[in-house]
Amino acid sequence: MKTLLIFLISFFSLTAMTAQKEMISLHFGEYEKDQRFEKIDLDRTSFERFANIKTEDEAELRLIRAFEQLNGVKAIFLEHDGTAFDLSNAAVKTVMADEAYEELMSVNTNRENVLMTIREEADVVKELSVIVGADQNFMVATLYGDIDLKALSTITTILRKNGKEWFKQFQNIAAEELSFGPSVTTEKKPLATWDEDLGIRIFPNPASSFIRLEAQKTTNENFKIEFYSLIGERLEVAQNVQLPHQINLTDLPAGTFVVRLTAPDGRFKNYRILKANNRP
Repeated sequence: MKTLLIFLISFFSLTAMTAQKEMISLHFGEYEKDQRFEKIDLDRTSFERFANIKTEDEAELRLIRAFEQLNGVKAIFLEHDGTAFDLSNAAVKTVMADEAYEELMSVNTNRENVLMTIREEADVVKELSVIVGADQNFMVATLYGDIDLKALSTITTILRKNGKEWFKQFQNIAAEELSFGPSVTTEKKPLATWDEDLGIRIFPNPASSFIRLEAQKTTNENFKIEFYSLIGERLEVAQNVQLPHQINLTDLPAGTFVVRLTAPDGRFKNYRILKANNRP
């Protein structure tokens, strides 16, 4: 009887631990250890950085409110690999065999494989996940916590349309800083400050008509610059850019945007830019 009691306690403890795991840890943990895969893993503290984001766009506001309820985000990516489509097919079968997940949307052709699922607990959406396989690329991504139903359609649209690009915006939010702003002000006018990691400054911030990227030291190095909306829409990408470089904001609405700067050695950083209506 004692042996049976110990077994039952161990079994239900293991079951409880398994139930708390999100999709990637539960079904695709081996990919997190595979060096071929690019990984993103953000915990709840990462999303505290979104508390001060300002925007007038309703979709972005819903997204920010949704972030406040998340416990974390995980994503794994495999790019330019001939096995990607087969991996996505196998992943879809694995998840659909797990009755905890409910299909939200799916696409299955000979060129694209997409599955979106939700996991609910007591009528509350606790996890929103997407599996994508297309063009030799494979992605599994999951947002877990309390998912705001009002923001659900916004998030699913973002995942469907922008996929990896959206997740890449927040890839270094925990280790680095999403927002880049002045730490010193004089007469309410922000002073541009140098980024200690890359030796770059981006100013003015806030801005209304343009932002300018400068290198602290004279260099002939080429950078990659990507410019996104908060919901992951790529607005501009420039390869082999020598600094200084200027991005025009004139035709953009007021709101929050992200500049992703990648150095020649592969180091990158995401900077949050506030587009204001007033002149810089």
